[in-house]
Amino acid sequence: MMVRAPLLAALLLRLSGANGQQQYGMFFGCPCPMGARDSAECTSCLTARCNVGGGVFDRECNSHDWCLKASTAWRKQCPSVASTAADDRSAAEWCKIVNPCPSACVYPAGTDCLAICTKVKGLAVGACEAFPWPVEASYTWPQAAHVV
Repeated sequence: MMVRAPLLAALLLRLSGANGQQQYGMFFGCPCPMGARDSAECTSCLTARCNVGGGVFDRECNSHDWCLKASTAWRKQCPSVASTAADDRSAAEWCKIVNPCPSACVYPAGTDCLAICTKVKGLAVGACEAFPWPVEASYTWPQAAHVV
């Protein structure tokens, strides 16, 4: 037990961020404050979220011919929407705006395409919104303005 105490103390110091190490928290938005949307961290976060959403289409509906079209459309629309709609308070609300289904579900896609695509889109939106992004624990996220 005596040998384990120093080891446990060292582990706790390491986990607590001692010795100059940085602690990180998780945030379910992207660090894209006004005026800094072109930062590498903002762009990387938006790209990761868009790729996660596109990956849902690849995984969930790959047995349908139109799925590749939907996945490609998601990956094309998403960065465009994200770069204009993302803000630092956002929990990735912009993920809901992306909709590849209308362009994917055209003839000869089949009559069930829109229903299946819409279901998969819901999963993609969920994955896009829920993708956590690491930020420094000391970072102060702006609070949303309260409307009275």
